[in-house]
Amino acid sequence: MNTNLLLTNMLKTCVNYLENKKYDDAITILNKVLQIHPKNIDGLHLIGLAFKEKKYFQKSREYFKKLLTLEKGNANIWCNNGLLHFDICDYGSAIYSYEKALELDPLHKDAWFNKGVALLKLYKFDQALNCFNTVLGLEKENKQTLNYIAYSHFGLGQYIDALKFYSKAINLYPNDVEILYDMGLTQINLKLYDSATSTFQKAYDIDADYKYLLGRLLYTRSLNGDYSSSDEKINLLIKNIEKENRAIVPFELLSIIDDPEIHLKAAKIWVHNEISELKKEKKFKIKKNEKIKVGYFSSDFKEHPVSFLISSLFESHDRSQFEIFAFSFQPPPIGDAIRGRLVVAVDHFIHLEGKSDEEISKIVEGFEIDIAIDLNGHTRNNRLEIFANRIAPIQVSYLGFPGTTGGNFIDYIIADRVVIPDEYKKFFTEKILYLPSCFLGVDDKRERSKRIFTKKECGLPDIGMVFCCFNNSYKFNKKIIESWVRILKAVDKSVMWIAENNENFRKNLIEEFNKLGIDSSRIIFAEKMRLIGDHLARLSLADLFLDTYPYSAHSTTIDSLKSDVPVLTILGKSFPSRVAASLVNALGLTELIAKNFTEYELAAIDFGLTPSKLKTIQERLILGKKNNVLFNNTNYTKQLELGFKSIYSRHQSGLGVDDVFIENLH
Repeated sequence: MNTNLLLTNMLKTCVNYLENKKYDDAITILNKVLQIHPKNIDGLHLIGLAFKEKKYFQKSREYFKKLLTLEKGNANIWCNNGLLHFDICDYGSAIYSYEKALELDPLHKDAWFNKGVALLKLYKFDQALNCFNTVLGLEKENKQTLNYIAYSHFGLGQYIDALKFYSKAINLYPNDVEILYDMGLTQINLKLYDSATSTFQKAYDIDADYKYLLGRLLYTRSLNGDYSSSDEKINLLIKNIEKENRAIVPFELLSIIDDPEIHLKAAKIWVHNEISELKKEKKFKIKKNEKIKVGYFSSDFKEHPVSFLISSLFESHDRSQFEIFAFSFQPPPIGDAIRGRLVVAVDHFIHLEGKSDEEISKIVEGFEIDIAIDLNGHTRNNRLEIFANRIAPIQVSYLGFPGTTGGNFIDYIIADRVVIPDEYKKFFTEKILYLPSCFLGVDDKRERSKRIFTKKECGLPDIGMVFCCFNNSYKFNKKIIESWVRILKAVDKSVMWIAENNENFRKNLIEEFNKLGIDSSRIIFAEKMRLIGDHLARLSLADLFLDTYPYSAHSTTIDSLKSDVPVLTILGKSFPSRVAASLVNALGLTELIAKNFTEYELAAIDFGLTPSKLKTIQERLILGKKNNVLFNNTNYTKQLELGFKSIYSRHQSGLGVDDVFIENLH
């Protein structure tokens, strides 16, 4: 047998080995091929691919580098070199390789497709969409291309277009769980909660173990006010988390289970699976700026609870000691009312919309931020990856996510002794920066309008106790509704006033109350008001806010207190179940904090039957707001700044990260 024929047969065998994932066997033979012919193009190409598949990336790069010095005119080689760089998260080099392939072959379908996937990793959704549309013109519709076109539209916030392409994909592949999952997420963003529930249920029936699907199903049902089989699913959820399965994203767990240990486990599972392992250790030089540079990072610089809470803080920072940056990950919707206020409230407002993790890191590094504050945590559109790769010597979690991130890349979480008491610190991967009063600030410009509302125009009865709850629908559950039913039955002529949320929620909630013996006439839904000042003025018609559990009212508690409406809450174990308690505790209204459902119901009934007691609480609330740091944004900001100075000083002194306690200002 001549040498060329021998090499041909050996290479054919290697191709077969690679197709069957027998990489070691392929490498053994390819080494022999390259001994015979060191510059054999096919041999170098195949061994480079084999090492890539084995994740021996350095070896693979060596072979591809040699290969491309010998053969630069092969589109397939360039395309596979792009795949190698993609696997090592070098997306810029991957795109360069795909573009070289397309210069050689403008109709190279795989190069167009792979370039699109790499662009998605860099958050270049519009450019990726162009790539996938080109692929669609080169082939008939298939799952991957349709899915990525839909995903690109989703990333651009074009949810209707995204749903159209997910629908096309699911028509071709009706039992594909990945498509169903992504389609459900799109329906949530379009507030099509009923459709989303059906979509997630179909996916769950096909593959109950698909990542985060069980949690999505439970969460979406709660948005709809559907609590059927919730107990069974919650028990299954806990078992999955104990087994370290990807059963739920951390935020959606907060409203389901009041257990900080389970919250920590779920957060660690997410970080382990979703944060890239390819980290670059960064050493920050200890230097002293003239002012401490504080950067706030968020996707929610718009009409959102985080912005409601932080606007006055931005305006109150001491500019003689601090230089304030706001870094925005997402654009606001058209006509947003609060973005403009935030932009002028800081020294620098930096737009990071559509930027990759690498681009963001470079931009932030240029500003030499001392303290980077993540306002997202595990909420939607978070960019935890950039914090995992370190953008500042001190990194802090604040406001957006009431719980641990579960990663070692956030140094501190801002809290108080109520939301994180000593016995629960062990469930946080962060050290605690303790503020002396409630960790939440209050926007001093978010006030009641002078509009006068009547009970009649709001659908409320003239006589009888008006209980209310203006929390989001996902915070409601079967146990809290059963508790409210017992309260309503005990307090004659009382009504429950609830934020309308969505149509399915209203319908299902009425059915829940009816099943438990409460007539629908006693459940009154409040329409969403365009102006927050009008909402606060209307809210003052209520007598007592009945909080949800285990996810308590946060900014909604502040709204209620601003409207002089006391908030009755249950003190749980986890951070989100203790925020309302922290707020009312800061005002000295400890009678409004119950330890369990029994205490909660007895207190609500007592207030309902003895209005004079509630009147006394309300008078103390009004008086307390005048004198309390909670409603004095200037003092609140000073306390927070003392915290920033303390953690900055520790870093400057070369001390490690540790709990920090700020004392009350006198």
